[in-house]
Amino acid sequence: INICRGLLDEGRSSEHSCIQTDIPAETPALLADELAFRKIISNIIDNGMKFSPDNPEVDVFVRSEAGQGITISIQDYGIGMGPEEIAGALQPFAQVDSSLSRKFQGTGLGLSIAKALMELHGGTLTLESEPEVGTIVQLNFPQDRVRSGEGIEQAEDLQAIG
Repeated sequence: INICRGLLDEGRSSEHSCIQTDIPAETPALLADELAFRKIISNIIDNGMKFSPDNPEVDVFVRSEAGQGITISIQDYGIGMGPEEIAGALQPFAQVDSSLSRKFQGTGLGLSIAKALMELHGGTLTLESEPEVGTIVQLNFPQDRVRSGEGIEQAEDLQAIG
């Protein structure tokens, strides 16, 4: 998460960052494909920044509860979406605004790729959004992807293996 933050935050210092993180020190290790994980996180943070054009701000919260896996919530305060737009945003090549003169450019693949990669990890990606308020993307990794205590060395050895 911090690597993605550094890459996406345009070299800003942590005091002037538009990406804030809350990752408790006691968060257990997550067994995931490292490149896929970075792709998931960077796609979602990038969307949050893109769709918050005036003073973008993105917050990333990581939470874990024993037996419940790890949840990563990524919240932006941008343009948001209505309920009918959320389903479309999760489809490949879909864009909420498909007009030729749309303000926000992109292929419309970021969320669908992130969702597919989450599913390959046995997890889920869910969206909550409200127009003119912002969007919260929740990434839920199952308990079998969590490594704590004595398994951390093994998790580090296997970090690139899904």
